[in-house]
Amino acid sequence: MMSRSGGFIRHQSERWHRFRANCGREGGAGRWRALWGFLKGSVYERFEGYVYTLEPLRTESEPPRKIPYEVEELREPMDLSFLHRELTLENVRARLENGEHGFVAMYDNTAIGTAWLTTVRTYFPGLEYRVIARSPWLNFSRTEGYTYRVVVDPKYRGSNIHLALYNARISRAMSLGVKRLVASTGAGNATVHKIVHDLGWVRQRRVVCWRICGILIRRTLPA
Repeated sequence: MMSRSGGFIRHQSERWHRFRANCGREGGAGRWRALWGFLKGSVYERFEGYVYTLEPLRTESEPPRKIPYEVEELREPMDLSFLHRELTLENVRARLENGEHGFVAMYDNTAIGTAWLTTVRTYFPGLEYRVIARSPWLNFSRTEGYTYRVVVDPKYRGSNIHLALYNARISRAMSLGVKRLVASTGAGNATVHKIVHDLGWVRQRRVVCWRICGILIRRTLPA
């Protein structure tokens, strides 16, 4: 299981490598923007989101697939950073080794979507995950899980790929004995709010988080 020091060190290392990579890809003005973003993230961040729960678990019927993609559970690490910047090869490897479950939708030998499920303690320093817990560490009971980082390539949205990824996660969670799933999403993401509502998720609470010079401020509001 991921250690406290290991999770923190890995996150800081990845953050630094992303910053260097952004500087390497950009010209003069782009490098200043990358530096500003890096420093701003260290001084001030704000995120507002919702917590959703699903209980009991159930899969949904899927319409015919518009393109011949297949959804599979990751058995080996894969670089998915082109879908989500956090999902580098090393990040995916660490999460799989930690006992978390990653799923990908594959089309033409390329991942066009991904989604993740965990039932074990894991490290989430980002404010989008602090709506779940004050600590960057998320802990779960044996019958509870968390689903996160659901991303579909913009070129393939509207093909119900999110539904196939959803069913893969639900089936895996049920096989693990999970009875209740938790998820979080940004308050301004109206598309996701509609999708999760249609799938039977219940909005539990609204949370606003600020991080100011490393100090976390977290306010819970009615859902």
